[in-house]
Order: sequence, then C-alpha cells, then structure tokens
Amino acid sequence: MKPQRIRTWLRRHRRDRRGVVATEFALSAFLLTTVMVVSIELGNSMWQAMRVEHAARAGAGYGLIMPTDPAGMATAAQNALGASVTATINAGLVCRCAGAEVDCATTPNCPDLSAPLRYARVVVTRVRDSILNIPGMPLPATLTGDAEIRIQ
Repeated sequence: MKPQRIRTWLRRHRRDRRGVVATEFALSAFLLTTVMVVSIELGNSMWQAMRVEHAARAGAGYGLIMPTDPAGMATAAQNALGASVTATINAGLVCRCAGAEVDCATTPNCPDLSAPLRYARVVVTRVRDSILNIPGMPLPATLTGDAEIRIQ
C-alpha cells in the first residue's frame, strides 16, 4: 500500500470503536480466570497442609494419654486425616537429655543424673493432591505435619 492510502485508511478507522469492548472483555476475563484458578489451587494446598498438621497434633494428643502405644498414635492421626487419605505416619516416644535424643529403653538417666524428658512425636507425610496441574506453580509436592507433646 502507498503511504497516502494508509493515512486515509487510518483517518477513516481512527474513531471506529467497534470491537473495543469485546477485546477488553477477552483480556480481563483471561486475567480474572487465571487469578481465580491460582487462588483455588493455593487455597486447596493450604487446606490440605492444615489437615496434615491437625492429624499430627491429634496423634500426639493420643500419645499424651497413651505414650507407649505408637500404633494408637498412628491410628488417631489417620482417623483425623480421614480413612480415604493415604499418608505415611511415623509415631513414637522420643526421649531427650539436654536437647539430644537418647534411646528411651536404654537411658534411665541423663549424664547430669536427671530423668530424660519424654515426648510423644507424630510425623504425618502425604502427597499433595492438585485440583489442576499447573506447571510452574511453586507449591510443595509433599506435605508434612510434625507434632511433639511433652509427657509429664
């Protein structure tokens, strides 16, 4: 096209506003949909992380009552998580002397002759379920809940 023809075409269509609203809607709808999908995925991940943490606390709470029953602690954690949720649960009694872990069965006294501090500890680990697999979304692949309660 010649430059004169281009200028004439531009003058004629410069004030033509047809299609502007549709273009604005398409751009804003894409942006709002993206924000909504990311918010839903983030909220779902946070909800799952809270459930895993709650399950670990429930198992440790059971361990406060029955510290010598690690199977019961794991069952309490699984019940809090839900029967349909697959998770790895490690539960047990942990003893510490001056912050260092010691074997509860073989260490009746710490080096300073005090009794070791006893804790019920439950660690719950599960794979995060994703509603939508969004590549590049910086969310953890596994969720871990860790709870420890001191036993008197």
